[in-house]
Amino acid sequence: IPLFMIITIFWITDQMFKKNLATFEELDSLAKDLGIINHTFPPQQGLSLLSWMVYNKRITDHYLPFINILKKARGESELKLRQDSLIQYFYGSIFGHQSLTNVLSTEPSAEPFIMVSTKRISERKSNFLINRTIYLKSKGLNLPHGSVERSLEFLSEISPDKRDINFISDEQFSKKFDLVGEDIPKIRTLFNQKVRNILLNNPEWIMKFKTNEILIPYQIKKESYNSINDIRTTRKEFTTLHQENQSI
Repeated sequence: IPLFMIITIFWITDQMFKKNLATFEELDSLAKDLGIINHTFPPQQGLSLLSWMVYNKRITDHYLPFINILKKARGESELKLRQDSLIQYFYGSIFGHQSLTNVLSTEPSAEPFIMVSTKRISERKSNFLINRTIYLKSKGLNLPHGSVERSLEFLSEISPDKRDINFISDEQFSKKFDLVGEDIPKIRTLFNQKVRNILLNNPEWIMKFKTNEILIPYQIKKESYNSINDIRTTRKEFTTLHQENQSI
């Protein structure tokens, strides 16, 4: 009964406020400009409670292949498609918000394959954080395993990470980021001045890279949730990053 009451509140709240058709149309327009595909599940309104529960299950099913691309890149177990049933509709309506909220990508066979996704990662009352993730896979890359994370300068001074790869000639980059990986000579070669500048221009980025894949999640503010300006800018930077790594 308490769970049913929660679902009913979610349903009423969802139907009271307009689905953001404007954002969906903006994503469509952006996808056409960039020559990519808008995989975002179309918003719907005016649904009965049961229809709304089924709709949420459809959203989860639709985004599952894209979620698994990211999970595989992070080394996590992939999710399996759950069969339609009343119990799946019921619980999916509670946990469906954990799915992605939009996806843009090139054709699956494109070289390189690029995907941009958005997901709410936490929610407290009216406050929430949004996680954008850019994923690239390219046959032209042969990357070592490694990662780049924002450095906590205060902690780094007290207890520096021995694994951190620093650049004596670029103190600004070394202070702002922790660069970690096994093949240090190759990583140093890959992170030339141009690549480091891209990261300095995007200090919110966290990067994971291995073999032919690059994964970059970053957070945007709640106020920017309905904006797609960062996608256009970030994809341009990301394309430059790919071209630079490919040339190296």
